[in-house]
Amino acid sequence: MSAIEICLFVFAALGGIGGLAAALAWAGITPQQVFNRSPTMAPRWKLFIALSLFALSFLCSALALYLAMHQQPYFSDAITETIEGRSYVNEEVVLDGRKYVDCTFENVSFRYNGKASFQFMHNIVRGTYRISSGNPAVGVTVGLLKGMGMLKEGIPITIDNNKPWENVQAPSH
Repeated sequence: MSAIEICLFVFAALGGIGGLAAALAWAGITPQQVFNRSPTMAPRWKLFIALSLFALSFLCSALALYLAMHQQPYFSDAITETIEGRSYVNEEVVLDGRKYVDCTFENVSFRYNGKASFQFMHNIVRGTYRISSGNPAVGVTVGLLKGMGMLKEGIPITIDNNKPWENVQAPSH
């Protein structure tokens, strides 16, 4: 659950509880009074508060249900952009959702956040490059590949705001 869904659930629950308490008080069913004091309220105000809290609860619940049913998928196989024949020099190249064809990459930082697939076809990579990600799961996967010796030695891996991830070394052969 996201933070907004949790907040909506809490507001809906509080609205429902408050609406129930106000409806019970309007019907004349009240809990024992604390310190034998009870504020008196006109029946119309009790009904208005009960209906308002019920409406708030209903609206928050409906919004939370809508958000839960219309979430963006975490991962998409869709390629949203095709880039052909472009040269990249000393810049960050975002991979998510893109297809690179006949491109040249020189001294670049490849950024993959794991939100969508990507494609590389007939490209040239020159100089040094680094792999970065804002998604820790992607960084750990790249670290696994490095730890198993499947990545070229010396490729820097960074996660979250360019903090280097240096706790994995390739095996010695």
